[in-house]
Amino acid sequence: MNTSKEYLTEEGNQKIQYFKQFMEREIKFLRDVERQLGMDPSNELSKLILSVKSLMERNSETAKDMTFKYVKDLLLDAGLTMQENVKEKTSDRIDEILKTDGFTEAEINDFKEDLFNRLDVDNIRAISAKDFKLPRESPRAKYILEAIKEYNNNKITEQVVDEYLRGHVKDLGFAGAMLNPLANVNDLFGAFVQFARNKISDAEVKSQQEQMKFVESLKPILNAMNWNPNNTQQLGKELLFVDKKGIINEDGDVEEYEAYAYLDKFKDWELDEANLKGALKKAQVKGDKEAIKVAMQAIRDFDRDYKVRRYTDEVYKLQDIWLQSNTVLDPTTKKTVTISADVSLEAYQERKAALDDLSTYADSNEFTSLDDLLEFTPSAASKVKYNNLYNLYDNNGNYKQGIELEKVLVRRYYRQQSRQFYESVPVLDKFQRDYEHFINTELASLGITKDATPEKYDAEIKKFFEKNTRIAYTDKYFQDKNDVLAEINAINEKAKGAEISKKLASLYEQRYTITNRVTDKDGEPNGTELGIDSIRKLKAIEEEIVLLSESFDKKTGLSKTEAYKLRYYEEKIIGAGKASQMTQEQKNEYQSLVANRTAFGLSDQEITYLRGLFKKLAELTDNVATDYYVDSFNTALGELELEPITIDTADDWINSQNTLQAKADSPRFSEWFDRNHYEKNVFNPELGVYESRFFRTKAWTVSKPSNPKYFKKTELIDPITGEKITIDGVPIAKYSYTKIKDKYKTGFNAKTGKVELEVGTHIDNRGNFLPKEQAIGSAFGKYMNERYYEMKKANSPEFKLLEAIKKQRLKNQEDSPYASRMYLDFPRFRIATNLEYGQSGKLSTDIKDKTTVIGDALNASIFRASDDPESGQANFDPKFIYVPTDLQGKPIPKVPVSGLYKMPINSVSLDVITSELNYMNSLDIQKVLIDSQSSATAILDVLGDPNNALDKLDMASSKLSNAQDKTAVFLKRDTNQRYQFAKDVINRLWYGENVSEFQQENPTVSKITRKAMGAASVAFYALNPVSTIKNKGGMTFQKLIKTAGGKYINFPAMARGEIRTYKAMFDYATSGTYTTGLKSLDMQLMDAFDMSPGKTKKDAKRTHTNTAIKNLFDAAWMFSDRKLTEVQGALELGFGLMEWQEVDQVQPDGSVTKIKYANAFVIGEDGIAKIKDGVNPEWGMNYTDHTVVAGDTLASIAKQYHMTVEELAKKNKIETNAKLEDGKELIISRNTKFNMMKLRMSSTNKN
Repeated sequence: MNTSKEYLTEEGNQKIQYFKQFMEREIKFLRDVERQLGMDPSNELSKLILSVKSLMERNSETAKDMTFKYVKDLLLDAGLTMQENVKEKTSDRIDEILKTDGFTEAEINDFKEDLFNRLDVDNIRAISAKDFKLPRESPRAKYILEAIKEYNNNKITEQVVDEYLRGHVKDLGFAGAMLNPLANVNDLFGAFVQFARNKISDAEVKSQQEQMKFVESLKPILNAMNWNPNNTQQLGKELLFVDKKGIINEDGDVEEYEAYAYLDKFKDWELDEANLKGALKKAQVKGDKEAIKVAMQAIRDFDRDYKVRRYTDEVYKLQDIWLQSNTVLDPTTKKTVTISADVSLEAYQERKAALDDLSTYADSNEFTSLDDLLEFTPSAASKVKYNNLYNLYDNNGNYKQGIELEKVLVRRYYRQQSRQFYESVPVLDKFQRDYEHFINTELASLGITKDATPEKYDAEIKKFFEKNTRIAYTDKYFQDKNDVLAEINAINEKAKGAEISKKLASLYEQRYTITNRVTDKDGEPNGTELGIDSIRKLKAIEEEIVLLSESFDKKTGLSKTEAYKLRYYEEKIIGAGKASQMTQEQKNEYQSLVANRTAFGLSDQEITYLRGLFKKLAELTDNVATDYYVDSFNTALGELELEPITIDTADDWINSQNTLQAKADSPRFSEWFDRNHYEKNVFNPELGVYESRFFRTKAWTVSKPSNPKYFKKTELIDPITGEKITIDGVPIAKYSYTKIKDKYKTGFNAKTGKVELEVGTHIDNRGNFLPKEQAIGSAFGKYMNERYYEMKKANSPEFKLLEAIKKQRLKNQEDSPYASRMYLDFPRFRIATNLEYGQSGKLSTDIKDKTTVIGDALNASIFRASDDPESGQANFDPKFIYVPTDLQGKPIPKVPVSGLYKMPINSVSLDVITSELNYMNSLDIQKVLIDSQSSATAILDVLGDPNNALDKLDMASSKLSNAQDKTAVFLKRDTNQRYQFAKDVINRLWYGENVSEFQQENPTVSKITRKAMGAASVAFYALNPVSTIKNKGGMTFQKLIKTAGGKYINFPAMARGEIRTYKAMFDYATSGTYTTGLKSLDMQLMDAFDMSPGKTKKDAKRTHTNTAIKNLFDAAWMFSDRKLTEVQGALELGFGLMEWQEVDQVQPDGSVTKIKYANAFVIGEDGIAKIKDGVNPEWGMNYTDHTVVAGDTLASIAKQYHMTVEELAKKNKIETNAKLEDGKELIISRNTKFNMMKLRMSSTNKN
C-alpha cells in the first residue's frame, strides 16, 4: 500500500483507519498481558511478546504517518479553491495598486508572474521592494508588501498544510472556535469543512434527481387514481395500515407499539413474535428452566406454524432432541439411558454457550496476537471447552457419571444425528491475512526476513504451515480407494463361508465402531477420547485379529505356516527365476499347497489379481501415527531422557531399544504403552522370515494417501513477491466454519446450486424471515392481510402505486446499514402543515383524535420530542428511535438517518410522497457520510495527536519565528481550541450533534427562546411591503457593487442573467414551485446550485407535493412578496455569474469552442439536467467514473474525457505509467468546478 500510494485514496484510508484501530487494541491487549502476568523480562515468551508489541507500535506509527499524509493530501486537494481565491485576491490587489501607479497591463503581468514564481515555486517568504521586477520604482510599494505578507499568511501550499497539521500555527481564539458559523471558518480546517459540504451537496443533487425521476414515473398512476395533493392523507389512507409491533426491554417486558406500514401480505405478526421472545428473555433473566423450555417450545411452534424458516423441516425436527426426553445408548456399558427433557435442555444451553464462545474467534476477522505466540491460545481454549462437552471422561480420566454423563450422551447423540446436515467451509481470506501478518509482523519483529536470513525464514514458514494447515485428500483418492476395496471384497466373497472369515469381519466392524466414535472432522481417530474400557476392548480386538490371521490367511485359505511356505516358494524361488533348482520334494509340496489353496480359498488367477489389488491399495495408502498419538506418547514419556517421537519416527521408535528402556524406567509409561499397543509377527521379505513387531491400536492410526497427487493443496499469495505459491494441505479448523449444507436451506435452487432467498417472499431486506403465505381464514392464516389481497385482486391504480412505491423503497435501502432500513414500515415524520393538521384524525369529525394530535404537537413544541434532531433542536439519540429488535446483533450506526423516530401514531404525517422522499434523501446523505467517515476520523486523529499539539507561538521570539534558515522549536500548548472546534464540527455534520450540552439537557428553554425569536420575525416581516421594497433595494445595490468590481461578473453578463431570470421567475411563480416530477432546466439549475442559499434544502420537504392551498393554510402568502424578490435577486446573481464564466467545449472534429457556463447544460433523455458533451465533466453536477476494459490505457481514457494523463493519474493517486487492471474504477470527475461555482454563488449572495 505504501508503494502504490493507495493510502492516499478514500478507500485506502478506510483500510488504514481500521488497521490503526486494530493495532491500538492489540498493543493495549499485550500491555495488559504484561501487567497482569507480571512475567520476567528474561523469559522467552516475555521477550517474544515485547518484540511483537514493539513491532506493532512501529506499525501503528507507520499507520499514523500514512494517516498524516492522507489528511495532508486531502487538505491540499480540498484547499485548491481556497488557494485560487487567495491568489486571485492578491492579484487583484496588486492590479489595483500598480494601475494607480501608471504601470501598463504587460508590466503588471510580468511582475505578477515573477512574484508568484518566487512565492510559490521557490517558496521565498521574505521579499523587499528592491527585489520587485518592475521597470521603475513604485511609490506604493509598501502596500504591495502588505499584500504579499497577507498572501503568505493565507496561501495553501504543501509546506503550509504540513506546518498547520504539525501544530506550528496559532490556535483559534475562543470566539473563533465557539461562535464562528461553519461558512465563515477562516482557518485551513475550513477546507475540510468545504470538502464535507461538497460531499453532502453532491449527494443532495443526486438525490433530487432520483426523486424527480421517481415521482415522474408515478404521475400516470397518480393521475389514474385522481390524486389530489391538497388531500394530504389521501394516499396514506389508501396505501397504509396500522401494524402492531413489540419492543422488548432488557428484562423481557414487551411494549406494544403501533406504526404505519405499506400494505403487504402480512400484519401484526411482529407483536406476537415479540411477546414470545420477551417471555423467553424474561425466563432466562429469572433462570427458570421450566419457563425457558415452555418459551422455547412456544417459539418453535410459532415458527413452524406461521413463519418461513431458515432450514428445511427435517433440520428443525432434529432440534426437537433438545426439548424432549431421549433414549440413547451408553457406548461403554452398552445399556440404553433415558435422558429427561430438562437435562436435554441444559445440555443444549451449555453447548450454545460454548458455541457462542467459539464464534467470538471464528467470526472475527481480526488476528489475535497470542495465536502465534502461544501453543495453547484463547481460541484453542474455547475449542477444548467445546470438545469437553462431548468427552465421556473428565480431565482426571474418570468416566463421567449421572447428569454430566447424560448431557454428554445427548450431545453426542445430536451430533451423530446431525452430521448429514453439516459441512465445513474454508475461509481462505483469513488464512491469507494471518500468513501476511506472520511474515510482516511476527517474523519481522524477530529480524527474520526472506533476504537477510533465508534459512531461518524458511524454517519459520514451514512451522507456520505445519501449525496452521492439515492434510486433506482429494475426492479422487477416496474414489480410487473405494474402487479397490470393492474389488477386494468381491473376490473375498468365496472365503466368507469360512467361520474364521466371519469372525474377522465381525472384529473389523467392532474395531471400526469404537474408533469411528472418536474420529474428528479431519478424519483422525482421537484415542484420548476413549475410556479405559474401550481402550482395553480395542486392544483385545486387535490381538484376536492377530490370532485369527495367524491361523487363517484370508487370501489363501491356508494356515499361517502353509501360507508362509507358499509365499516363500512364489516370491523367493519361482519369483526369483530359480524354479529349475527346486528338488522333487519341494515341487510336490508346492503343488500340494496350491491345490489346497484352490480348494479352500481362491483360484490362481484370483490370487494373482488379488495380490495386484493389495499392492495397488498399499500404493494408495500409508498407515501413520496420528497427532493425538504423538502428543499422548510424549506425555507418557514424561521426563525420561529419550528422544520424543514424531509421526515419521513413531514406527521405528516403538520397535527399538528405546521402548524397552522406557518401559523399564517408567512404570507409568509401561502401563500406557501396553494398553495401546499389541504385538504381531510380520513377514520380512528381505530376510525371508517372520519377526515380532509392536503396532499401535487403530485408535492411534490414520490411513493417508501415499501418492502426493491425492493430497489437497492451497494457493496463497506470497506477500513478499506478490506471486502465487502452492502449499500441501488445507487450513486448519480455525480457518473454516461449519454450516448447514445449502440443500437443507430455504430457497435452495437445485439447478444453480445456490440459496436464492427472495426479499418479500422469504425474508425482509434486513435478513429477517417473514411469515408463510397461507390461505386467508385458514387455521394458520391469522397474519394474512386481507385488505392487501383484496387490492391485489382488483389490480386498481392504488395497488399499482403501492407496488411501485414499495419497489423504489427497497431499491433505496439496498446499500444502507441494516438498522437504517425500515423494510416496508412508513417513515415517521411529524405532521408539518396546517392543512394536514386540519385533515388529521381517523375521521374529520373525530374531535378526540384531533385533540390528541394537536396536544402532542404542542407538547413537542415545548418539551423534548423524539424528532427534535430533524429540526436541529436536539442531538441524535438512539433511544428516541424505533428499530426492530431482531437485527441479528447489528449496531445502530453513529451517522443518523431520519424517519425512524418513535412517536405517537396520530402525530405521524400521512403525506406519503413527501415522507418517502424525505426518508430517501436522508438515506442518500447517510451513505455518503458513512463512506467519508474515515476521513473525519483521520483528521481528528492528526489534529488530536499530542505530537501535533499547537505551539506556543505567542511566547516565541519574533526573530526566531521569522528566521528562514533555521528550524524553530517551540513549547506545546496545553489547550487546543482548533481540535475542539474540528471535533464539534464533525460531530455536527456526521453524528447529528446539533446543540450544546446545556440545550440538550434543557430543551424547554431552547424551544421557548426559538419560538420567541420566530414570533418576532413574523411580526417584523409578515405583510410588510415597505420591508420588502427595502430588502429588494439593498439586494440591487449590492449587486451593482459586485458588478462594478468586475470580479466573476460584469454588466453585460448581469444583463444576460437578468433576462434569463425573468423567464425563470415566471416559471417559478406559476408552476415551478408546484411542479410534481421533472422540473424545467432552469428550475433544476436553481436547485442544484442552490442559487438562493438554503432554499433548496428548506423546500425539499414539500417539493413535488406543494400547492397554493397548503401555502395559504401555512400563511406563506404573508411572506410571498419578500420571498419572490429574494429568489429573483439570487437568480439574477446566479445566472449572471454563469453568464460571465466561460468553459471550453471540445467539438466532434477536435476543435475547442468557448461557451457560456449558463449554456453548458441541457436536459438529458431521462429528463435530468446534464453537462453538454465535450465540456470538462468537472463542470457537471454528477460524478463520472470509468470502468477499465481490455485495451484501455491512461492515455486513451484521458483522451476520451478531454484531460491530460497527468490530470487523470493525479485524480486517482497513481503513477502516469501505472498498469490498469480490467474492472478497476477510475475517477474521472468529482464536480470540483461545479462546486467552485456553487460556492461562488453562495459567497456572493451572502456578501
